[in-house]
Amino acid sequence: LPGAGKRPCGFPVRAIVGPKMDAKSPSDAKGVAPELPDERSVTEKIDEGVKVLKVSELDKLSGSDEDKEKFEDLYASLSKEYPDHLPLLISGLKYYDHKDRRANNLEKIVKIADCIVALIDEKDLAAHFGTEHDKEDAKACKEHKEMEEKKAFLVESLARKARAAADKKEGFSDALMHLKKWVDIDNSNLKYCILVLERDAQAGRSGSVLKLLNTLIKTNGEDTKGGICPLSKSELLERRAALFEKLGYSHLLTNDKKWRAIASPKSYALF
Repeated sequence: LPGAGKRPCGFPVRAIVGPKMDAKSPSDAKGVAPELPDERSVTEKIDEGVKVLKVSELDKLSGSDEDKEKFEDLYASLSKEYPDHLPLLISGLKYYDHKDRRANNLEKIVKIADCIVALIDEKDLAAHFGTEHDKEDAKACKEHKEMEEKKAFLVESLARKARAAADKKEGFSDALMHLKKWVDIDNSNLKYCILVLERDAQAGRSGSVLKLLNTLIKTNGEDTKGGICPLSKSELLERRAALFEKLGYSHLLTNDKKWRAIASPKSYALF
């Protein structure tokens, strides 16, 4: 190391760095949680496998309008067979809350969401997440995984219920308050931005609505993907135009319509 009063030309410094070990998978890099041995009987494993397969096949029918009748008949049948199976209820909730079906099924969405909430013990859930679990204990890790799944189901059902309540214009505030006990719905979590927009609109906070719409438009609505209501750029622009019209900002509305034509052209000229 150079410096006054030190050895001329400094002292040599040498560091030896070992080779980097490549992880075979992400789980290898983070460490794998210990697992309990499966002590279920063969019959129990088969029954569980059949149930999972039935729900999986049901999900495959949810994406096509051609299979609408098949889905609804099978869902009704499975609901009688497995009335307290959360993944099944979530599948039905997502199906009826689809943008092409939800307008005629708001009551059903609220009903299914209420069924899911009733099946989850929120006090146990709160107690579990109020303390850290032992990451080296197989039983604790299994319980934590189950609780995370239940919390995800609870949050999704409460969020979809809140949105349906907003459209029904009945019970939105209560549903939103319940949801906020479990997740931060504000701008930091844009998966629930549709609820934030509705809340601020009902409160008359037009500036907040416009600010959030502008934020979402900058990313073409990418931040809403994976949420309860993905919004495309054209849908966001339509919402902003409706807000400008409501506020009487005719000059901004005219300018916005011009940019909408540029941002979302119906076709492109051939080269």
